Amino acid sequence: MTKGENKLAEQIRAALSTPDAEVTMSLLFTTAGIDEAATLGITASTLDSRLRTETGLWKNKPERSYSSIETDQKPITITIHPLYLEIINVSANWCQVKTPTYLWGSLMAFTRRRKVADPHNAALQRIELPEQYEPR
Repeated sequence: MTKGENKLAEQIRAALSTPDAEVTMSLLFTTAGIDEAATLGITASTLDSRLRTETGLWKNKPERSYSSIETDQKPITITIHPLYLEIINVSANWCQVKTPTYLWGSLMAFTRRRKVADPHNAALQRIELPEQYEPR
């Protein structure tokens, strides 16, 4: 992740945390990945048996050029439960992207949906997503 992406993920994490329950990066990315998988028709019990669209037509693929990504990247470690990792990997494969790309696109799409669903979360509403993910 670039510094900008890391900052954006941190803003999202903080906006979804509460005084009683802090959202971790692992939970944030896992939740986003599972939520996006469900929109594709992939669940823990069905895996890829109910896909809703054609392979590779994933509208939430990040529009970024890897040749233009900042060289000063900050890695993060995400721990994903094996049952969820299988769903995420099946989804990434279906979308024809690598798992980290799938997780990033999923986080952006998840945040877009949460902004619409939770208009009273001021911290969430202040977050500026890349243009392709802003609610329309």
